Amino acid sequence: MMTKEDRKETGCLVWDFSTGSGPFDLSAKVLRLGDDWVVLFWGGRSHVGAVAVVSPGEIPTASLLRFGEHREDLLVREAALRLSRRLGGSVTVTAGMHWDAITKEQISDVEERMRALTERIAFLGSPEEI
Repeated sequence: MMTKEDRKETGCLVWDFSTGSGPFDLSAKVLRLGDDWVVLFWGGRSHVGAVAVVSPGEIPTASLLRFGEHREDLLVREAALRLSRRLGGSVTVTAGMHWDAITKEQISDVEERMRALTERIAFLGSPEEI
């Protein structure tokens, strides 16, 4: 599911995405600010677990911040690099998701859901989507 909110008066476009409504589903909010992008991923008990920022260029520069023992750092880095290549501009990605007693298989499922959302968001770089 995707919805779009156009805030032309502020120069900000906003999209909402989700993977559905099951126990390990994720949501994402995407903001386009001029040429730059901010993407928020969350699920379960939401929080900010990690942040990645990628600056465009021939060789993109990625900065990564992980909070405490959270494990979203590799996912946000992967998403930010993918989205920067596809969308252009600077891309900031943050994610926080937590489920008690989650199994390794369920973690893999959540990771795949985040990658699928990332791919859907990457299509915003298509002229017909903007």
